[in-house]
Amino acid sequence: MTGDVGVGEVETRQAIFRDLVDILERSAPDVDVSAVRLDDTPFAEHGIDSMALLRLVGDVEKRFRIVVDDADALIAFSFLRLVELIERKRPAEPVAAGERENLLATAERRAVAAGPAATLRFLAHGRDDVVLTHERFLRIAAGLSRGLPVNGDGPQTVLVAAADPLTALTAFVAAIGRGAQPLMLPSPKALGGPADYRDRLRRLAARIGGGVSIALEAGLLEDLAGLPGVPVLELPDDVAAEPAAELATSDQDRASGGDDVAFLQMTSASTGEGRLVAVSHRNVCANLTALQASLGLTQDGDRTFSWLPLYHDMGLVGGALFPLYQGFSTVIMRPTEFVKDPARWLRGVSEHRCTFTGAPNFGLDYAASVVADRDLDGVDLSHVRRVGVAAEPIHRDVLQRFVDRFAPYGFRAESLVPGLGLAESTLATTTSVGRPPRYLVVESGGTAVGEPVRVLGAGRVTSPAEPVPDTGGAGVAVFALGTALDGLSVDVRDDDGIAVGERVVGEIVVRGSSVARGYHDGRRRAPEPFPDGVLLTGDLGFVDGGELFVLERKKNVIIRRGVNYLASLLEQRVATILAVPAFAVIVVEADVLDPAGDVHAVVENAQDLPEPSAEQRRVLRRLDLPIDVLTYARGFAIPRTTSGKKRYHVCRRALAAGELDVVRRIDLRQR
Repeated sequence: MTGDVGVGEVETRQAIFRDLVDILERSAPDVDVSAVRLDDTPFAEHGIDSMALLRLVGDVEKRFRIVVDDADALIAFSFLRLVELIERKRPAEPVAAGERENLLATAERRAVAAGPAATLRFLAHGRDDVVLTHERFLRIAAGLSRGLPVNGDGPQTVLVAAADPLTALTAFVAAIGRGAQPLMLPSPKALGGPADYRDRLRRLAARIGGGVSIALEAGLLEDLAGLPGVPVLELPDDVAAEPAAELATSDQDRASGGDDVAFLQMTSASTGEGRLVAVSHRNVCANLTALQASLGLTQDGDRTFSWLPLYHDMGLVGGALFPLYQGFSTVIMRPTEFVKDPARWLRGVSEHRCTFTGAPNFGLDYAASVVADRDLDGVDLSHVRRVGVAAEPIHRDVLQRFVDRFAPYGFRAESLVPGLGLAESTLATTTSVGRPPRYLVVESGGTAVGEPVRVLGAGRVTSPAEPVPDTGGAGVAVFALGTALDGLSVDVRDDDGIAVGERVVGEIVVRGSSVARGYHDGRRRAPEPFPDGVLLTGDLGFVDGGELFVLERKKNVIIRRGVNYLASLLEQRVATILAVPAFAVIVVEADVLDPAGDVHAVVENAQDLPEPSAEQRRVLRRLDLPIDVLTYARGFAIPRTTSGKKRYHVCRRALAAGELDVVRRIDLRQR
């Protein structure tokens, strides 16, 4: 060892080294760990090649909650140097959770400690940005909480209806501080206009079962007639100018905590009506702590950026509550600004030196397709460490195109973090951190539960791009979504509830500290717990190399002659054949009760698409599950949730009722 090291430091280094040896045994089983010593022997002399090193570094980042830059250069490192690096970078241990964990108590404690170093910046294009310290923001929310109405006895639910992110987030936090359970809502435009919005509010109030009030942004909705007995608080025009109140000084001053419900969030309802998930203080504190450990971010050098909508769990929990709870400075932009000009996202990340951001697959696709070089003058993305990718199926072509498009501006493929996010698990469930995203090419047919998945090839998203596996055009790429966060376990089980082995298809099952209290039961005005605390996700997937791969929703499986075909994988094949984006294609069966019914592929925004060629028709009919009818529709014809997920059951009904704006319908069985 080098330098003067005390006894306590020696013990700490030895403990870190023992952890490293354990990690090495898992990430590089071919290496003889008995020969490894805590000295300056280079990794290469231990037989640790660059691929084994990348796996080791990824596991080290997760275990010690650090970020290792320029991982390739570590090939010249020794275990001694790596231990020293971990000592320098490892963040302080998180504050131990008490008997009643409280989301705001931790956020307030860290805000006071950080002072002016922790800020929330709300971008206001065309006007001055609003910048508040975390402490100032929390004190404004504390003041606003005093004006929230109380509607009868029992649990109180506040429906937050606001399009402005600052207004919405302040009202949300105010409701938690008051001991109510807020539910963030989309704007009226996202739900079809004022009439549909009022109808949505009425239905929600009835489902919640009582104790409902509304926190409404000024001018958002003129008429709330038809909601008798539901008090409304009109939120101030300029929230940042509101008076601040003192923060609570003890747990006794707080209205809720621990297993009390902190907030409600709605599932995205891709297969039915959205359900209300009851998330406790204990759940959200556990999830945000585990997410920080997984990503390896620290308060000293990391800051975040989000354009994601606050009514979606990825935007609310990952984009807003995560930095607020952990004490990271953050930048928040309206989703509409991203849609108008996705370059604003990248320019904002560059200007404010943000190291963590996130986007679903469609956001990466949109940015890579629309942003021009002239929009990126002076943009530097080399400091971006983590980009969370979740909320919808991930497509290989999209990730590779995003990496190729922005690599000249310093973006690295290993910054992409594919993961599984679930509202029922608060948000983050699995993550794949610190390495180029990897995928397996699997057949889209023959995916019965309990049966092995057919793997045709494997690859990674890199810069420069690696050759795509030669599978003769067959199969679809499915991405590794990593391993479970701390405090969670993720299994894949067959129809009898028995865990299956690697590369065997089953239902994904989650249990642990982040799994929510249950779905809200309006009759009891309380959560209905998940049986035995186990979340049956309804998603089909498999495990390979210890990492989770998600295939499809169980309800989005088309069954023919006893064989399961996954709609999302078929959609990717159809999109490739027709040279259109996969998000613009939906594959459904005409009648789920008819085992011989037609299989439809609907393509939206297809008014300018040419007739499919004879070759395209032939290939569509030769898929694992042949497409019977190809429908071209105008505009955004595919029914979607507010978070953008395809609604298969609604599309099936619309097809049957003739409600789609069809350009042409082509029976592919006819020559």
